[in-house]
Amino acid sequence: MSFSQANIGDAGVALLHYTGDQWVEGVHVPLGNLERGDLLFYATGNAGPATIHHAGIYIGGVRP
Repeated sequence: MSFSQANIGDAGVALLHYTGDQWVEGVHVPLGNLERGDLLFYATGNAGPATIHHAGIYIGGVRP
């Protein structure tokens, strides 16, 4: 189980393990509209979910 999967699960939301699946499951928001608890995805390119290698949870404060 991934860190983000476990933490989002604690909030009662089912989330698949693979980051590419997580990317297509949710609603995409602009970086300027991030709210605490939103997932952030890190990729080697923007060609699609196959390039995503990590996900994190936005905790607020500084915008990426």
